[in-house]
Parts: sequence; structure tokens; C-alpha cells
Amino acid sequence: NDNLIRRSEILQAINQLNSREWHNRDRNEILDWCAETLFLHTAFPAICAGALDPDTKDMSSVSYFIPSAQDEAVPLIIRKKLTTGKMLHHPAVISLKKNGKVVSSNIFPRKTLTLAGHKIAFQSYCALPICQQDRAYGAIVVYSEKPDGFHEQEIDFLESAITDFSLALYAHDVSRQLQFER
Repeated sequence: NDNLIRRSEILQAINQLNSREWHNRDRNEILDWCAETLFLHTAFPAICAGALDPDTKDMSSVSYFIPSAQDEAVPLIIRKKLTTGKMLHHPAVISLKKNGKVVSSNIFPRKTLTLAGHKIAFQSYCALPICQQDRAYGAIVVYSEKPDGFHEQEIDFLESAITDFSLALYAHDVSRQLQFER
């Protein structure tokens, strides 16, 4: 099964991250790494990671991962600040407020993300919060050019990957807290 293979690859990537000096990285770096890892194991045209500020509980910046013209194995990363007006309507923010996935399908007319001169057209998206226990880290938004781009098996895969990323971020926080207490 393709989803089992992709999930196994994501778990291997998380294990490799855990074995590095990852506890010295900040939460946003790891959240970006999660989105990049998901981007590399799916065929979607864009993935967005929205980081939640642990103090203000706002999401003021997002990172988009899109295909690079030079190398498929290295996505182009575009970071953007969200204005207050855009923040309220961003799918990542909505999924965090709902504390659950948000799927929007059959978007017509097709919408376009314009990111640093790159245009990414989409007709559906799936936004998933990254939370573990009482901690919210942010959200991942996956964009599809297809009107109904998220069948049940793909959503199951995305939810499993997000759960794995949530656990990795939680372990990161606990590890940093233990280091601080020593």
C-alpha cells in the first residue's frame, strides 16, 4: 500500500530528526521541517506551515513549500507575514480554532496563491492542526489543483502524518524543558 510506504518514510525521517541535534532547533524550524517532509512525500503543488506563537497564541507568519524549478528534492520555501485581516481567514488559523481538520473542495473559480512570483492554482485544500495534549504548535495546509483533491485514504494518511509530527514536536518541547531544568 502506497500510504503505508509513505508513512514509513515519514516515520524514518522523524527518527533521523530525533537522532540529530534537533533539541537545539526552535519550534518553528521543526514545524517547517514537518511541512517540508510532508511535501516531499506527497504530490501536492503546495503545502503551508503556520506556526502558532506560544505566547500570543497568534499565527503571524506562514511558510509555503512549492516545487523548485531546479531540483524536485529541494522545495522552494517562501515565508510570509499574515496581516490581521488575512490571519482570520487563513485555513491554518481556522483549523486551529476548530481544533480539527478543515477540508474545502470544489472551489470555483479556481484560486491562485501568488508566492514570490510563483503562481500555484488550487481547487481544494485540507488544513490540519498540529496539537498534542494541551499544546498547539500550528497547522499544516495542503493544497490540491483538483476540485476533489482529498479522498478518504489521502485524508487518513495526512491525519496520521500530522499525528506523528505532533508527537515529534511534543517530544521536542519535553526534551527542551528537561534540559532547561537540569
